[in-house]
Amino acid sequence: IQVQCLVFDSAELLYQAMTSQTVDVGISDVNFEEFSELSTTAIDTISYHLFVAHNHPLAKHRWLSLADLRKYPWALLPSGTPSRLVLESRLSELGYLLDRSETVDTMSLMRTYMMQGNYLGFATNFDFQAECELGTVTAIPLQLFLIHSSVPTGHSTI
Repeated sequence: IQVQCLVFDSAELLYQAMTSQTVDVGISDVNFEEFSELSTTAIDTISYHLFVAHNHPLAKHRWLSLADLRKYPWALLPSGTPSRLVLESRLSELGYLLDRSETVDTMSLMRTYMMQGNYLGFATNFDFQAECELGTVTAIPLQLFLIHSSVPTGHSTI
């Protein structure tokens, strides 16, 4: 048995490698269930959260609306990364655009922005698990966001 670990820049590249049989097994946080040419098995569940520093003004809130987030800047991974795609897709569905965001290359930089500049971060439950356990970062699950039914017809920015 020969094992080689390859890292793909996108889920699409992983899909192409799997369907062309360049690789035999792939691990992804993107669900490939809808593609009948691939067999999938869930290893664990990934959920996305808003993350803030433990001393951030939003850390103590029990629920938030999108309007509550407008006055804070975001620290986000580059376009095309799963967490960024999930956030932008959901906001687009609601008619919102990100207005104030900094693109960071690593989770470490996102953590620095959050801890030193009151930035909002968006990532999976695994990305800041250690920080949440230590109490330095607070995770706010998406289901706690209040999303008003009267979403503007145009695009609003946050």
